[in-house]
Amino acid sequence: MKSIRLTRLDLIVFLIFNLIIVLFYMTVGMIENYIILFSNYIILFISSAGVLYKSKQYYSLSKFFYLFSFFFFGIIPYLDYSTNNYYWGGTPIDDYYFIIANIIIIISLICYFLGHLFSKKIQVNQINLEKEKIYLASMRKKIFKISVLLLIICLIASYLILLKNDFNILLMAVRGMVDKSIHVQRMSQIEFLVFNYFITPIPISVLLIYGYISYGKKKRYQKLFLVSLFVLAFLFVAPTSIARFLAITLYLAIILRFTKLLERRYIFQIGTIFGLMIVMPFLDKFRYFDEKTFSFSIDFTFLSQGSFDAYQNFIRLISIDYISYGNQLLGALFFYIPRSIWVDKPIGSGSVVASLGNLQFDNISMPLIGEGYINFSIVGSLIFMMLLGMVSGTLDKYYWLLRSYTDNHWFFNIYYLLLGMSFFILRGDLMSSFAYTVTLVGTYIALVYFVHKVSILKIGS
Repeated sequence: MKSIRLTRLDLIVFLIFNLIIVLFYMTVGMIENYIILFSNYIILFISSAGVLYKSKQYYSLSKFFYLFSFFFFGIIPYLDYSTNNYYWGGTPIDDYYFIIANIIIIISLICYFLGHLFSKKIQVNQINLEKEKIYLASMRKKIFKISVLLLIICLIASYLILLKNDFNILLMAVRGMVDKSIHVQRMSQIEFLVFNYFITPIPISVLLIYGYISYGKKKRYQKLFLVSLFVLAFLFVAPTSIARFLAITLYLAIILRFTKLLERRYIFQIGTIFGLMIVMPFLDKFRYFDEKTFSFSIDFTFLSQGSFDAYQNFIRLISIDYISYGNQLLGALFFYIPRSIWVDKPIGSGSVVASLGNLQFDNISMPLIGEGYINFSIVGSLIFMMLLGMVSGTLDKYYWLLRSYTDNHWFFNIYYLLLGMSFFILRGDLMSSFAYTVTLVGTYIALVYFVHKVSILKIGS
């Protein structure tokens, strides 16, 4: 792909972005600590530049990273500081730690950019592309068998979702109920994780697989199968019935797989802002659903609630100055080892900070930059961001390079899923987000492998 230069439109949008930042400061009010004010602006300035960088790459992991930084390390922290808002019953934090945190974030943003800039560019192998086309051609010869198989898998997963919800449509449609008289099936922690992050995403994973295999012109029965899979996915995995990060991941993947909606300059950025400001607080209404008090109105007090606690948790970690010397990282990498075997297995980094900081709630986030700090101090934060930039850059470059050769490839769906999960990984904590990401992507890959193996069997011969 050719190098992407800054156009006049990019410059205009960048200036508008920074005008909005100035208006934001004027609306909220200038804080008295000018070091915090200046460092906060630098974070917003770098993040806004990153959001608009390579605008013809309409969506990317790096754009998600800079959008996250813009809101979670820039906008929300300034609002919290201006209003003295401290999460989870925490005590006020000295300005010194705000300044240190902002300096670390600024340097980390630069490290991320350098990692992304100098990340490896994977060349597209023409031979592998030809093999991909041959593979798809062979699968399409068995498209009816594959369609039936995928529909059966989807129906089984849908039945299990119905069974878990006692065949109650309302329970199936919302994430949680306030009314305790409505029976909710109890599950152990393992059952909860398996059901929510392995079984529940299957209908949408099946839909994505079918979209990949049947890409292009479809026969009438193929369209019928596709519509059936769409209905099952929306009915049994409604965005109101699952965790918000999972809803964003799965439905963003559907949008990218089946539409060109986000393939316009700045639409992805606008859509993400809309998602943060409107969609996320709306979906949160279904976390504890009460049909008597439910309303469609959006209350913007959610901006000062726990969903945006990542920055402040990072500052508390710095003030506590707890370093695990890699122990927290080991807990994330070996998440699959049960605690019954690994007795001293680490808990989530957010929970560690909540415990050491005497907070009233322990299921809190820890941004990836904080995960670097809790493992290896400031050096860890910078290394984590540099590595993240390198990984994101490699995946972004590979995806957009592939898009210049083909409109359909096995890697696309994986990239779409990683795109949504990256926001969860950035917010943290790493132990849970890494486990869920591996489970979700692993389930998709396992389904692809299973469908391929079954489709080559000569059943009935």
